[in-house]
Amino acid sequence: MNKNVTLDNISNKVNLRNNVLNEGLDTTDSVNNSYINLIIRMVLYVVCYGVVIFAIVAVANKSYDLAYQIYGDVSVAKNATKTKEIEVLPGDNALTVADKLYKEGLIVDKYSYMIRMKLSNEVIQPGTYKISNDMNYKEIIREITNTTDEE
Repeated sequence: MNKNVTLDNISNKVNLRNNVLNEGLDTTDSVNNSYINLIIRMVLYVVCYGVVIFAIVAVANKSYDLAYQIYGDVSVAKNATKTKEIEVLPGDNALTVADKLYKEGLIVDKYSYMIRMKLSNEVIQPGTYKISNDMNYKEIIREITNTTDEE
């Protein structure tokens, strides 16, 4: 029985030593894992914030461009490189006219032109008009509404 007690004691001591070593390794591993988790979390935060900031800047840029096209002095070209005859039919609305002008390359954006047209409170007059690509929105609206001034 002494042999069994001695072997049991040795076995217990070996198990105790292994437990102490394993606990030390577990502590080191858990510290390493927590640092890795922290680094991964920080990288994900930076990426997410970067995407959000990029989206905000992109939307602000597009909004600025649209507002400038609506209220600014916008034309496709500084000097007339082409002049087209645009036929406005009875019943054509601002979007239809904007689409015709855009397809001919006479305006920068059909939606900003349509908004500018709506804000002018002018009535589109049917007819055939010579429009050049150096005309700004105000000049085009003045032409197709047969008015002399736009507010």
